[in-house]
Amino acid sequence: MFYSYAWKGYGLFVIIIGIFWFFTLSLVMSLVYGVSQVKGHEDAILFTTSFFAAVTTWCVGKMLNRSFVTITKDGIKRTERRYAVNHSLYGIPFEYWSLVWVALSLWKAYKTYGHLIV
Repeated sequence: MFYSYAWKGYGLFVIIIGIFWFFTLSLVMSLVYGVSQVKGHEDAILFTTSFFAAVTTWCVGKMLNRSFVTITKDGIKRTERRYAVNHSLYGIPFEYWSLVWVALSLWKAYKTYGHLIV
């Protein structure tokens, strides 16, 4: 595991997930539609990127920040899943960064398609 003042555990992967989805979706869009068609739709790509990054960040964060703990009570051993923040970025748990991705996604959606709402 990595440690820094900015992140704890695998918290840095919040940013790496976003960069991964951006490059993956940009590559897929340019291969499917061609570079000339993608050129004017950067906001739509960022909207989609933010949405996929939010879902991925939530799922990975929930998986990483769960831990198994063996508890002995009255001579009976049992294993429980407990929430322990072992992976965070700037003190915010990994999975809650998905809310930042959702906010970015909604902002990009409004910026791109807001004129259709009125």
